[in-house]
Amino acid sequence: MDYTEQTTNFHDFSYYTSKDLAINVSIKILELEGRLAPENGIILHRELEPYAEWEQESEFYVTAQLWTDGQPMCLPMQTAYKPLHNKKEWNETLEMPVKYCDLSYNTIFALTVWRYGNDKKMSIVGGNQARIFSRNNKLKEGKQRINLIPGKAADTAPDRDFTAKREKNSLDILEKNLKKYENNEMKKLDWLDKLVFEKIEKSRNKMKEELDGIFLTFELNKFDFPLVWSETERIDSERLYIGDERFYFVFDPELFRKNVVESKYRKLVRGNFYGHLDKDLKPNLKTRDQLLTIINYTPSKAMTDLEKDLIWKYRYFLKNNHMAIGKFVQSVDWKDEREAPEAKRLLIMWENVGIEEALELLCPHINQNSKTVWSYSISILNNTSNSIILMYLLQLVQAIRFEPGSRKEIKTNIETNSSSISRRLSLEEIQTNINPLGVSANKDVDYDLGQLAQFLVNRSLDNTELCTRLYWHLMVECESNEYGKLYGRVAYHLMSTMVLSNKGRLERELLRRQSELVLKLSKVSREISKSKEFRTKKVEFLQNYLNDPKNELLNFKPIPFPTNPKIIVTGMVPEKANVFKSAMSPLLLVFNTIEGKEYTIIYKCGDDMRQDQLVLQIIKVMDTLLQKESLDLKLTCYGVLATGVDQGMTEFVPSMSLASILAENSNKITNYFQKTYSKSSGPSNYLSEDTIMDNYIKSCAGYCVITYLLGVGDRHLDNLLLTESGKLFHVDYGFILGNDPKPFPPPIKLCKEMVEAMSPSLQTGGSGSLGSNGDLGLEEQQQLVKSKWYNRFKSHCFVTYLLLRKTENSRLIINLFYLVNRSGLPDISIEPDRAIHFIENRLRMDLNDEMATKYFNSVMNDSINALFPQVMETIHKWAQYWRN
Repeated sequence: MDYTEQTTNFHDFSYYTSKDLAINVSIKILELEGRLAPENGIILHRELEPYAEWEQESEFYVTAQLWTDGQPMCLPMQTAYKPLHNKKEWNETLEMPVKYCDLSYNTIFALTVWRYGNDKKMSIVGGNQARIFSRNNKLKEGKQRINLIPGKAADTAPDRDFTAKREKNSLDILEKNLKKYENNEMKKLDWLDKLVFEKIEKSRNKMKEELDGIFLTFELNKFDFPLVWSETERIDSERLYIGDERFYFVFDPELFRKNVVESKYRKLVRGNFYGHLDKDLKPNLKTRDQLLTIINYTPSKAMTDLEKDLIWKYRYFLKNNHMAIGKFVQSVDWKDEREAPEAKRLLIMWENVGIEEALELLCPHINQNSKTVWSYSISILNNTSNSIILMYLLQLVQAIRFEPGSRKEIKTNIETNSSSISRRLSLEEIQTNINPLGVSANKDVDYDLGQLAQFLVNRSLDNTELCTRLYWHLMVECESNEYGKLYGRVAYHLMSTMVLSNKGRLERELLRRQSELVLKLSKVSREISKSKEFRTKKVEFLQNYLNDPKNELLNFKPIPFPTNPKIIVTGMVPEKANVFKSAMSPLLLVFNTIEGKEYTIIYKCGDDMRQDQLVLQIIKVMDTLLQKESLDLKLTCYGVLATGVDQGMTEFVPSMSLASILAENSNKITNYFQKTYSKSSGPSNYLSEDTIMDNYIKSCAGYCVITYLLGVGDRHLDNLLLTESGKLFHVDYGFILGNDPKPFPPPIKLCKEMVEAMSPSLQTGGSGSLGSNGDLGLEEQQQLVKSKWYNRFKSHCFVTYLLLRKTENSRLIINLFYLVNRSGLPDISIEPDRAIHFIENRLRMDLNDEMATKYFNSVMNDSINALFPQVMETIHKWAQYWRN
């Protein structure tokens, strides 16, 4: 047999499998054939059709729903209403929310035709089921016809395909042959086919008139190759041996299903008939240790059912422990009608619950979307001072989207071309009295708005600083594609509520003027960042722009500045404006204050300042926690405010980068300190050597621990700054949680020059004080051990690390990240769980204090002696040199 003959006899056996097809199932409803039945259910013969007046006045539609094994796979989908007195056609495609890969071999379409009569009542014309896969598990394709059972909806029981059981009529045989022709299974002859099809169409119409019954014609998807049903293969159990060839892991299909026995046991254990006994129940020593271990679990660790039952059993004993409230809430089934009321009564009795616990209860994985828990946490916030609310305002604004029952997308009457409410649109809304979002302008709880949003709006009306911060946080969130309309509703409610009082109207006017100022700064910043001119030309353009009277920036009415509303600015100082040497060309802007002083900020456009804003807030929270323990590490918590997703401003702190200090002072930080001693020789600003060194040691220790816990990346000597008072601080938090653009970054940015400043005797030795590899040699390490400043530095590091590891402190820090894990921040939102686990791993809650101290000491030593970061620092210096 030659090759040609082999090719002629070849049959293509190519096919698709349903498990690999991840597209939605669709069905096209074509037409209704046959004669409809009147209200008495009798089929009309064609001689009686003119008397069927109800058919002329009714409208019809079809519902389609996927079922498997008697269970629905989705909600019914329906066609449009159609009057069928002329043509009984829909020609409408319904896309089901189910993919082909999710179908079972016995999945059916339940198809029902409905009539909406002139009496405004619904009635069933007829229905039936249609299998998607044939008996040989091949997907049915193309046009299909089913016989409808008059007056009955489609039977959803499996294997009830009545269409397959009825006898084939002449029309069925004709349709089958036409399908073969369409699938190229018959030889085509154009001149003959044209003549034959005219006869076929006439015969086809005649057959339809003679049909005895009602038939629904529909069309299923057609593919290039046959689609065969297939399911995902399970992993071979023989590959999952556990060391002994006699034992294997076997997949249990009921592993994740609800255990009926355990559910019954839970109801028996937690029944009300045990309640009077639980009130006086006290744990023994062993059980108390178990409870303490469970309470100290990290936030990401889930409790087992037995542990939840143990928490529930001793709930009255635990109500005196404020740290146990989160575990108690997690142990409750808030959907249980008997359990939830008991838990609600106990929540009110819980003692010493503060803002830390309220933030924990706002986390979705804690409150389980319970409105009871949410309302309780809002009641705690009501008893919290404005200063504390302001500290955690960033997380509270983010938590608005987590409120149980809140809608992600809110329908509005505003016609806008963008998918979210922009800042410019919000400014227009501020100046109008129209209420486009339909928000009630009163202080009563607006449940459509949400309890948390209503609380923040009401609380901000009496505090300028809180109101300003809330407004700008909302403006940033309004740019979110997913939650923009939700936050736009809250922002408009804030604006509309302000008009109800004289003070509110004044605050609203100040916010409007702040927005105008930010828009002007944003405009000039974008123009400068896009410009290809030299830096001197950019500075000249900026100063001319600020000097132009048309821009009204030289002098204006006093307004609170957004980054710090306590500072009132009255104008700008153009001659002191500058442009930094950076890719985005940040602006250095100087404002005059109402007190006659100057206030300097850095305005950035093109950078996401939200991450800097978050990190600085976390640093401030950590500083507050440490100061509660009487540990002041001289941290520099400068203000940062994001005014948009890609723009924001930060307070300017007079300082120099370590790179500049080392370059100008023979690579020695102590030389810089000696210059500051002479500068501060006056009686008013005198700073002793011990004071400057104490500031340096404490701030260096604080930032070493904090940047390690947060995994701050891209650390080099240009973003480590030092003030004249000796306070060291970090800037530019574009990379956190272990992300770093440089390879092999050290866990802590602690270079040898920083360490040498803690032991002046090292720096007196000149360049020979370093080891052969650029790190500290044995002799130099021995001198460090004898240095009192270095020993104080290590002591501060260890104490700081241990204090932040305390259960209540570490839980608060982790919960703050939980509340912002959907904020859209690049280093958090991509992998929210990884962000939480990263911080937990850095805290090493699995170690006791002694082991944790040894662990952190080894991390510090590795960072000091790391060679690769020194190479990268040298490369960075050369890059900066050529850039300048």
